[in-house]
Amino acid sequence: MGIKTLKTLGIELINKPPVSLMKENILDLPKMTNPVKLLAMDIMITLAGPAYISDQNVLIKLTYAMLDLSIKYGNAPASTHAYGLFGVLNVVDEKIEDGFKLGQMSLKIIDKLNFPEMKCRTLNIHNSCIRHWKEHLPEAVKDMAESVSIGLEHGDIENASYCAIHYCNNMLFSGLNLETIEKKTRNYMSLMKKTNQWYAVSYLRITLQTMLNLRNETEETGQLDSEAVSEDEFLSSLIESKSYTILQWFYTAKVVLNYLFYKYEKAVTNAAKAESFVANAAGLISVGQLNFYQSLSLLAQCKTIDFVEREAYLAQVEKNQKTLSLWANNAPQNFRHKYNIIEAERARVLDNLEAIKLYEKAITGARKNKFLHEEALSYELAAIFYLEQNMIKIAQTYMTEAHFLYKKWGAETKVAHLDFIIHHLIYTCF
Repeated sequence: MGIKTLKTLGIELINKPPVSLMKENILDLPKMTNPVKLLAMDIMITLAGPAYISDQNVLIKLTYAMLDLSIKYGNAPASTHAYGLFGVLNVVDEKIEDGFKLGQMSLKIIDKLNFPEMKCRTLNIHNSCIRHWKEHLPEAVKDMAESVSIGLEHGDIENASYCAIHYCNNMLFSGLNLETIEKKTRNYMSLMKKTNQWYAVSYLRITLQTMLNLRNETEETGQLDSEAVSEDEFLSSLIESKSYTILQWFYTAKVVLNYLFYKYEKAVTNAAKAESFVANAAGLISVGQLNFYQSLSLLAQCKTIDFVEREAYLAQVEKNQKTLSLWANNAPQNFRHKYNIIEAERARVLDNLEAIKLYEKAITGARKNKFLHEEALSYELAAIFYLEQNMIKIAQTYMTEAHFLYKKWGAETKVAHLDFIIHHLIYTCF
């Protein structure tokens, strides 16, 4: 319907961005005054949200069309969102520096041309889909809470709900205390229910259940069942509603849980499912998490599978590492220690003692940049490596440190899991 309306206004979606865009000083463009073009921009920005969730090709064409109108007729309020979206597309296309600059520019235009109604929407794009590819993730997290408040103050409930989603998810990925995040997530879910933001409720349900599985004893740590709905019912509803962005997070969350509780085959299967929805999660940090945990899951399986399958797994890890290396070069504070964890695990699989140095680099990097949960994981994996080398005393030391850090994170279920590992693998088996 919206696309047809655009055609009646003489607006066609386009397949390429304006050639002159990156040469233009978009900050100096005048305000758009043409009423027809302003209406078209408003229609396109309304269509952009659903397109992000379910149809990346339409999102790209909408973004290019908004950019084209902005260059030709000046900046409209919706232009700020278009620049932000184009920043995300640049990030996805591995042009991270350009993407970051576009995100910053979109915020400057809001202030210069006085478009306060667009601030929450544009902050959401920049903080949720761009900043962590260039700046320390916890810094973006700090600003996300304020973005929620800005949206609520201006009556932009929908975009406030998106900010709340990514605030909670990015707190989780930053390794902040799980009990604290759980409380905030429950508060936001309550607010989203009261304001009928059911998309946000569905998204946050996964985040909440992931934390509950890490914090509380549960029969099946990899299942995302909740008190309100079973995993199967929830998954069916997501597929039926074509909520592809949520599906990417759904399967990624299962990868994380499966991996952390040593269900590697399930983790590999769920990673493949999550991959099919990556385009619908453009720029989100969950894409980085999928890359990381998919590689970990594949490497964990490498010593139990045949040669042909092992070579395929290692090839996928190599592909993932090329991408992770790019991210680490642009935002080392977020990704360098992750890259080193994977390299350490790859060295372990290949019986290369270089793994020792790589585990230490990963531990040091995670600690320096305050990723508590990934420091814990680095110690745990190093402990397993030392167990394989029959270096029991060192393994005990590293597993004990992992136990302490997971407890500090608030992951009591994982702590209980390590209690079992410490007792049976160290004290019994050896």
